[in-house]
Amino acid sequence: MRGNDQLDWTILRPGSLTDDSPTGKVQAGAEVEGSIPRGDVAALIATLLATGAGVGAQFEVVSGETPIAEAVAGL
Repeated sequence: MRGNDQLDWTILRPGSLTDDSPTGKVQAGAEVEGSIPRGDVAALIATLLATGAGVGAQFEVVSGETPIAEAVAGL
């Protein structure tokens, strides 16, 4: 799929998923370790889709201190 120039793609690799309450804050990078609430993953995906950010990017994401909108803007 990555070789197809006709498609926009994003590869999001969350850490261990938890049922904890979402915090709205994440850490994204090439190699990060930890866990993340499912709600934060959902919010991150919604933000990526709404903004179009992250197209052509591959990254890992776990709970962190950066607000989701700020993390997405930095991709």
